[in-house]
Amino acid sequence: MGYRHFQDMVWPTCDNDFSDIEWTLRYSNPSRKELLFAASVMSAYRQLINDPSHKRDKVVKQVRKGSNHGH
Repeated sequence: MGYRHFQDMVWPTCDNDFSDIEWTLRYSNPSRKELLFAASVMSAYRQLINDPSHKRDKVVKQVRKGSNHGH
């Protein structure tokens, strides 16, 4: 579970744990840490949907820099 910090913001990054956490949320008993991370992903999604496109593009670019996948 990773986060990217920039310009006084914190965003969850799409790292290898996303698939594992998704599976745990659907089929197992998630830990408090996993639930909090999932809540942060939901919050980030909501923020991206509500942000204007220029801010959304900037955030996505910065989050990708911090991602292990480097999309």
